[in-house]
Amino acid sequence: MVPVVRNECDNILADWPDPTAPEGALTLLSDLLACRSIDAAWGRFVTAMGARGFVRMSYGNSRLRAKESGWDRRNSIILHHGPQAFFDAYIDGELFIHNPIFHWVRDRSGFATWEQARAAFSDKLTPELEKIRALEAKYGGEAGFTGSLSGLVPGLEGGIGLNLRPGVDEAGAQAIWASHGAELETAARALHLRISSLPRSGATQRLTTRQRECLEWAARGKRTRDIAAIMDLSVPTVEKHMRLAREALDSDSTAQAVHEAQTRNLLMV
Repeated sequence: MVPVVRNECDNILADWPDPTAPEGALTLLSDLLACRSIDAAWGRFVTAMGARGFVRMSYGNSRLRAKESGWDRRNSIILHHGPQAFFDAYIDGELFIHNPIFHWVRDRSGFATWEQARAAFSDKLTPELEKIRALEAKYGGEAGFTGSLSGLVPGLEGGIGLNLRPGVDEAGAQAIWASHGAELETAARALHLRISSLPRSGATQRLTTRQRECLEWAARGKRTRDIAAIMDLSVPTVEKHMRLAREALDSDSTAQAVHEAQTRNLLMV
């Protein structure tokens, strides 16, 4: 009898979690919605995707789209899972802005395999692309998915990349997407929506309750003396809270501080 040999695509498809299992789709969505921090949401997503055969993952969002790259780092969140050395070069070295996979996230909608995304844009071999290919060859994984998450939250650009484990090629990626693409896209969208509603990691500790209250009233159009009356504080005390809030948010004006706090979901307005 001839033995049946399964490739990595077959292994992933055979081992895909049942929707109601602990790592299944329904449990994942429920858990993501219950997460109370960005780190917790990302950790839960990474665990679930690891169970589905993904070894390297990245997610990013940005409130502003002011640069050629499509990302303003000051107003962005970038999360990743995988070898740190890869992301040191790929993200911190800003190689990602030269990758056709990123161009898909920036300029297209929906999801695509890596090969489909590359085919949609010029794949001229630039020095930057040579570095990207060398990184991918060094750290493994030749197939995966990229997706644009923009449009789900007004004013928030977003994208995700999922790298399948070594041994899965483009045909395997397409087979996996045919069977589980809807689940992967839904999970990525749920992650993006949940992250968009949570404060940036560590940001809530940078503002005191009084500072946030002052900014909330300022966001409602109240002047300093009005805020002082509403909060039963002196005008100098309100001015002190505003100054400290501006310093905590690295802002030059109260209007900028309000914008930063709103961007980071720190205000209840």
